[in-house]
Amino acid sequence: MDELFFWIFEAQAYSRAWQYELAHRHPTQDSRRIAFPKAIEEIEKLNPTWRDRLKQEQDEILRNHPFLDKTSSFLKWGRDSSP
Repeated sequence: MDELFFWIFEAQAYSRAWQYELAHRHPTQDSRRIAFPKAIEEIEKLNPTWRDRLKQEQDEILRNHPFLDKTSSFLKWGRDSSP
């Protein structure tokens, strides 16, 4: 039963986290830098033991897909290459 609740509330925590990220977006930062800690904060409010589990999942995601922050030169290149 705990597994089912975790899945349900994990989705809710990420939903809130991505809403928060959208409101606080930084143009040169990988959006997960804001959303991941917020999701941890949200799920910990419901069940503190789920915090470590979600953190482990996030760490695994970041091992396979590290943060990709944009540099100012990347932003300039993207803007200059537009038709």
